[in-house]
Amino acid sequence: MKVKSIFRVLESIYPRRCPGCDRVISGNKTFCEKCKDDIVYVGENFCMKCGKRMWEDNINEFCGDCRRRKRSFDEGRGVYVYRGPMKMAMYRFKYSNRRCYARTFAGETVRCLGKWRGLKDIDGIIPVPMYRNKMKGRGYNQAEVIAEALGKMLRVPVYNDFVVRGRETAPQKNLDDEGRRHNLKNAFIIKQNSVKLNRILIIDDIFTTGSTMEEISRVCRKAGVSEIYCLCICTGQEV
Repeated sequence: MKVKSIFRVLESIYPRRCPGCDRVISGNKTFCEKCKDDIVYVGENFCMKCGKRMWEDNINEFCGDCRRRKRSFDEGRGVYVYRGPMKMAMYRFKYSNRRCYARTFAGETVRCLGKWRGLKDIDGIIPVPMYRNKMKGRGYNQAEVIAEALGKMLRVPVYNDFVVRGRETAPQKNLDDEGRRHNLKNAFIIKQNSVKLNRILIIDDIFTTGSTMEEISRVCRKAGVSEIYCLCICTGQEV
C-alpha cells in the first residue's frame, strides 16, 4: 500500500481534531473555523531570550524575568500564548490522551518558527523528562509526544533518555517562582553520557517562569553541550 493511501486510512480511523475544541476537522486544517480566530500566536514581539510574548509597546529586548536572572540556555521560543482555546487544548493533550494534537503542534512550530536557528542543524531533541511513577499513571509523557512528532518533521533524532529525573518533585503549578527553582534543584541528571551532543533543542508543553528549562539547561551545559535552545508549545505573556 502506498504511503498516501496509508495516511488516508489512518485519517479515517483517527481523524484530525481541532486542539481548541476537540471537534473533528477535515483536510489540512489545524483548527476549526470557530477556534482559529481565538487562537493567539506569540508573533513577532517576544522576549529575545525566553520567547515569552511581550506587549507591542514594550521597548525592552528581554522580559522582566530574563532581565532579573541569567539563563543557561541560549534562546527559547513559543508558538501560542497560553490563553483562550489553548488552555483546554493543553489540558486535553496532557490528561485526556489527545496525543493526536502533537501533529498540529509540530506542524505549527515548523510553520511559525521554521527560520529560527533553534530548529536548524541541531544534533538532537531532548523532551523534558517526567518522573517514572507519574508517567506510569498518565501513560505517556506529553513532551516526548511533541518531540517525536517534531523530530520526524525535521528529521532530527529524539533522545528521550538523555536527561532523566533523579527524584520526584512537587507539581510546579502549586509553587511560586522561588519555590519552583528550589523544587527542581538537582532534580535532573544526564543518563546517556555516551551520546555527545553539542547543539540541542529542549522541548516542553508550557513555559511559565522557565525554571524547568533553566535547570535542565544548566545540567546539559555542565555536561558539555555548547548550544542549548528551548521550545514550548505555549508560553505566557509578560504582564
